[in-house]
Amino acid sequence: PFAWLLHSRIVAIAEEASDDVALTEVSEPAVYAELLLDFMRRPVLPLKSVGIPMARYGRVDLRIHRILEAKSFSRGLTRWSILSLLLVATPLTYLAAASRPQKTKPQIIAQAAPPIAAPSRIPRPKFSVASIKPCDPDATRAGGRGKASAYFRRNCVTVKTLIQDAYIRFADGNSGNPMLTPLTKIEGGPIWIDNDQYTVEAEPERSTTGAMMGGPMMQTLLEDRFQLRAHRETREGLIYELIVAKGGSKLLPAKQGPCLRSDFADSSFPYFDPPPGTPDQQCSFFLTFPKGPNMIMTARNASMEGLTAGLTRTVDRLVVDRTGITEKVDFRMVYSGGDPSATEFGAAPIFTAIQQQLGLKLESARGPREYLVIDSISRPSSN
Repeated sequence: PFAWLLHSRIVAIAEEASDDVALTEVSEPAVYAELLLDFMRRPVLPLKSVGIPMARYGRVDLRIHRILEAKSFSRGLTRWSILSLLLVATPLTYLAAASRPQKTKPQIIAQAAPPIAAPSRIPRPKFSVASIKPCDPDATRAGGRGKASAYFRRNCVTVKTLIQDAYIRFADGNSGNPMLTPLTKIEGGPIWIDNDQYTVEAEPERSTTGAMMGGPMMQTLLEDRFQLRAHRETREGLIYELIVAKGGSKLLPAKQGPCLRSDFADSSFPYFDPPPGTPDQQCSFFLTFPKGPNMIMTARNASMEGLTAGLTRTVDRLVVDRTGITEKVDFRMVYSGGDPSATEFGAAPIFTAIQQQLGLKLESARGPREYLVIDSISRPSSN
């Protein structure tokens, strides 16, 4: 009985509060009372029908009289209403608490925690024999010792190059696009990792791929012999967004066909004739090289991802493609090889050249970039 009384009183107060809110929006109480009576006369909706439910208020005549007599509008929950609800709810609360079974506290027994087993780690492949020596440019290159896949050699390279190849380009043991390695920036470490050059010669325990030797196996070698410790992180910072400049893009759709000697006319890289009988293949290259005081960036059948990576290497800030161009392109750009803001060499600085020669534009923005942070590194231990 107490529960029924409490429920009916809550319903009455809720409906009265609804009437008060409705009457603040309706100028004539009689209009609202007529609408309410019409709603009450409607048959009860079936369970699956869509409609607006209406609570059972009690005596309809009292509710209508209350609406028509503006002086009797409720002011919400009065102190007498609250007192009556508390008087009814208190014994119900006690009965509900008394009928609920009590939970006993479990007995706590102190005992030694079992040791946590260290997570199993698959051992990373490593070289069986490795030699690391300071670069000797006059040294004769070692001849082939068996198959190429059973021997590894890097001649006169910086430690930073070894790190870049090991942890970015070949990190998973597969050959990555060398153009994309600048997208992850290497940070930290002493200056000698950029200047000192070493020749690395090594042999794996069994024949494997060059990407596996230059990646996971080189990671092991760097950590063992150079005491390299590094970690990866993503940070928000300044980037450039590459967009189409006013007037439209000047990039050309990729020209079909093989490479020609004329493609390398300005290049410092030699052109090699394809072996006789080799079928003509789609020409594809991306070159950046000096010519006098200037730099030339030229490409055939290049992706926009390759272009942004090349620009990232040049401007030393991550460049993100926002042009919407999806097809492969050809382009050639000449820009000043000195300070990016200098113009004394005749060619435009790179920011101007991008806009004038490629029809694109670099805009400063903020965004995430991947970093490989060198925590510590030492010069290599003796062989």
